[in-house]
Amino acid sequence: MELLYTVSSVTGPHAMPVQGLRGRHAVRFFARLALSALGGLVVLLAVAASAAAQSNGVVTKDRQALVTVKGVANPFSSFGIVKRLRQVPGVKDVTFDLYTGQAIVTLEPKADIGEAELKEAVRNASYTAGKIQWREVGPKSSAVTQP
Repeated sequence: MELLYTVSSVTGPHAMPVQGLRGRHAVRFFARLALSALGGLVVLLAVAASAAAQSNGVVTKDRQALVTVKGVANPFSSFGIVKRLRQVPGVKDVTFDLYTGQAIVTLEPKADIGEAELKEAVRNASYTAGKIQWREVGPKSSAVTQP
């Protein structure tokens, strides 16, 4: 059995034996082979993790706070806000959406963080925090709730 690789050219696609690959075709072949193997591994790990969580009956949901920050005009300004919010104990991750002017703060599962701590962190970054919305994000829920 001969392993063939499809090569696109000006005259159209044609099959080439892998043993005969040279130069850029060999690089492309092995790069695609590595990417497909890596993609398969990632899918396999995701399926295994999902199956393990479902078999234990454990459904993990992250709690998030959407903190509206007033006066942020450029990406550089958001760096200080993200830095200060990450320093709050119990914060797992922080991202900033410049378009909406909101910091999305993901909390640790058992973190007990209130609006006061988040507003203080934004104030320490020299900005003013506005409305804070709370939500739980998990496999089936992404609804915004008010405390």
